[in-house]
Amino acid sequence: MKLIKNIVGLQAELKDQSIIGLVPTMGNIHDGHLSLINLAKKSSSFVICSIFVNPLQFNDDSDFAKYPRTLEADLEKLRLSGTDLVFFPHFKEIYPTRQEFFIDVPDYLGNILEGEFRQNFFSHVSTIVLKLIIITNPKFVFFGNKDYQQAIVVKKLCEQFCLGCNFIQGDTVRDNGGLALSSRNAYLSSTEKVQATELYQHLYAAKIELITAFDHKSLNSEQLLEIEKRHRMQLTKKGWRVDYFTIMNKRIFRRPIEPTKEFNTLIILSAAWLGKTRLIDNLEII
Repeated sequence: MKLIKNIVGLQAELKDQSIIGLVPTMGNIHDGHLSLINLAKKSSSFVICSIFVNPLQFNDDSDFAKYPRTLEADLEKLRLSGTDLVFFPHFKEIYPTRQEFFIDVPDYLGNILEGEFRQNFFSHVSTIVLKLIIITNPKFVFFGNKDYQQAIVVKKLCEQFCLGCNFIQGDTVRDNGGLALSSRNAYLSSTEKVQATELYQHLYAAKIELITAFDHKSLNSEQLLEIEKRHRMQLTKKGWRVDYFTIMNKRIFRRPIEPTKEFNTLIILSAAWLGKTRLIDNLEII
């Protein structure tokens, strides 16, 4: 496995590679990332993992500063996983001058849920992903399902800008208690890690409620709102600060209009704070 830190050296390594798979990350590699590496190895002859903590994605400098950076451990995990190359660029490689041009993500996708709480987040994510795709020219690009809204944004980016790469969405990887793996889980105390499984438990309970209501032919918009409200309140009573707990139509990424007809398209998405840590998760109905 090679470690390359500059674009010129990277592109020299890639000039003879035909089927490149790109797994973009911000490091602190865990089994969720490695599942994407394994997915990439099945369809690609050459697998790149990029590690770049993008400062534009953070709401404040302190959050950026404390983001876990574990390069040596990351490299060992990636080496053992069979990754061919790690691209670990310096800030000036990605942003040689002050960034003035950004991807304009439409409001219906970029300014709801995560976009409501993280200003310009999806514009900045799209911009860095576009740069990485242009630099590496992959045949496939891989993102995890845990950050579902982000994955939808990147998928549309690939489609609408004719980037020539296939977008592949990997399944969410969870620990034994159901907690979705995330680099930010490192912020949780040992007690909080146990409590953190409650978010998944509420997503799963809401899923069962939706299935049960559908089986009884009684699923309607009022019931969706009631399910959302009940789980927000229950999480709040347990000490969580809930940003959202929302049921959406995953095909159009809007609230369902006719849920009895759109049952198979429903997804429950949530973001909530446990102490000082913000966790994001989702669960598809099927």
